[in-house]
Amino acid sequence: EIIRVVIESNNVFDPVTFRKIEQLAETAAAIEGVRRVISLPGIKRAVDISGDWSMEKFYAVVSRVDLFRRNLISLDRRTTALTLVLKNEADSQAVILKVRQMLADSPKDLVLYQTGMPLVSEALAMFTEKDFFRLPPITFLLIALILLYLFRKLQYLFIPVICVGLALVWTFGFMALLKILLSMLTMI
Repeated sequence: EIIRVVIESNNVFDPVTFRKIEQLAETAAAIEGVRRVISLPGIKRAVDISGDWSMEKFYAVVSRVDLFRRNLISLDRRTTALTLVLKNEADSQAVILKVRQMLADSPKDLVLYQTGMPLVSEALAMFTEKDFFRLPPITFLLIALILLYLFRKLQYLFIPVICVGLALVWTFGFMALLKILLSMLTMI
């Protein structure tokens, strides 16, 4: 899994801004659970072995590579990204928290945000939990209203509603017994 940290500034190839991006990449690499960080400063270290290239020369080299354009640097030189490749056994929640802390502590002249499957999974889990407490009561009420409309008498409503309630209790009970986690699919 990967997390991408997108960095926006006036010019990512400005030496001062580039140094800030380099510090962010080093901070990200130090996060426990991150296997490696793919970044513009890392590319510069790999291609500029002597370390004496100017930023303009480095830009001239990387701007010609299709893989870097629009993936690592924007055409207007204002945006770049750090790609954090996570270890297989990494605790993605802990990594997300550390990355959020890194973003909060980042220089204020840079605009940073993160994206990636661990964040999408976290958001889906949050929405699934929220929906779990909202959708079953609404569905149950809707079933009761439809049955009341069809049967026209309140006493005829109790047996079908009790059956639906027992089916829900049994379903969630078996899910707990078999350790089946709630997900978007199981909620549907």
